[in-house]
Amino acid sequence: YCVWITNQGVPNVLDSYSPLSFAILHSTISLMFAIADIAGFQEKCEKGMRLKVPHLEGEKGKKITFDQVLLIAEDDEKVTIGKPLVAGASIEAKIVGHGKEDTIRVFKMHQRKRFRKTHGHRQQFTEIEVTGIKTK
Repeated sequence: YCVWITNQGVPNVLDSYSPLSFAILHSTISLMFAIADIAGFQEKCEKGMRLKVPHLEGEKGKKITFDQVLLIAEDDEKVTIGKPLVAGASIEAKIVGHGKEDTIRVFKMHQRKRFRKTHGHRQQFTEIEVTGIKTK
């Protein structure tokens, strides 16, 4: 149980089963984060975070480095913004695995022409885990 006093002086009790208390008690507070350009997408990265990014070449367990870092925030007051990139900064990650997203159905139809066409698409992705953020 987690107990704290509110502004009105009334104690609040959160049990470990409610969604709010689970989010409060099990949240990971990381002061350092970075925003990097990974395969054409800007991703927010923190140490230990797992991300699904578009397919990257490499085997499972391989370590990779991303050099295109756009922003690094070490805490609320120390924020470094690149012009356009932060000099000397990089993000280290390891490949956790590869996979495919859920199927997207594409349906095309021409009205009054008896034209109907359906096909599906599954986008490939790579799951990575951020192992570190390096600055100068």
